[in-house]
Amino acid sequence: MKAHGTVIRRLGTARDARRATLQRKPHVKGTGLGLKRTDGALTREPALVVIVDAKKPISKLTRQERIPSFVKLDGRTIRTDVIQMSRLHKQAAFCSDGYHQGIVSAFANIDGTAYGITCAHCLEGESSDLGEIPISVYDYAKSAYAVVGQSGFRFVSPGSGSIEDYGFSDIGVFQIQDKYASKLVRGARPMKLRAPSVGMRVSGVSAHGTIRGTIDLVAVEAYGCYVDALIAVDGAGTFRGDSGMLWTDTDGDGICIHAMGSGEGQTGSRYSAAMFAHRMSEFLEMEFLRT
Repeated sequence: MKAHGTVIRRLGTARDARRATLQRKPHVKGTGLGLKRTDGALTREPALVVIVDAKKPISKLTRQERIPSFVKLDGRTIRTDVIQMSRLHKQAAFCSDGYHQGIVSAFANIDGTAYGITCAHCLEGESSDLGEIPISVYDYAKSAYAVVGQSGFRFVSPGSGSIEDYGFSDIGVFQIQDKYASKLVRGARPMKLRAPSVGMRVSGVSAHGTIRGTIDLVAVEAYGCYVDALIAVDGAGTFRGDSGMLWTDTDGDGICIHAMGSGEGQTGSRYSAAMFAHRMSEFLEMEFLRT
């Protein structure tokens, strides 16, 4: 199921019609558009998915508390599903020197000047300082960080909730000094960016290795936040320091940029709240490059 299209619009219309009723249910914290899960496996049936902070056995719920198993829209029956997820948190790490730490999503080259792209909240100093701050990149050859440039443009927005331009934006750009540009962006080539499909398998490279997951939901509203895509993460999940990680598909095309997770502290997050990479590229008016 594509992220945009007739089915998504139909699910979105069903959500609009049932939003107020669903939000009155206990523990309901949001909704998303996806596929029905049966015994933990995704089916091919579109579903309006309800997000709760605590999942209880149906025997423990009163009739008024139960989420309906389906909703009707213009004579069509649309199945529902329920997932449990805690509040979302930005997943930049906070370093001992007072700076935030994340992952470079991609590079760009504008008129001979090299740039790095990541989440805006990874380009902050102590106390969310919004001034120009030095940006360091880890040099694996020297096992140390090197200051390669300074922070530049940052944009943060909660999102519009419009199906064409849905989720939050948390995107930042830093300029790379000329002496480091060739080393960091050597051999960089244009990255193909694709809109995701629900059920698509994706992977990303973080500081603690390769992470894999499945695009579970799109057009998500959870805990007062609009999210382009919610990715169900395999294994231990995502951690603080993973913000900015680029999710790619099995062909290596850019799909999403990770920004938030539902885990706190040292606990891994089962879910990745991510921005569509193509939407961020279009907004920045920058062609994303990969090395």
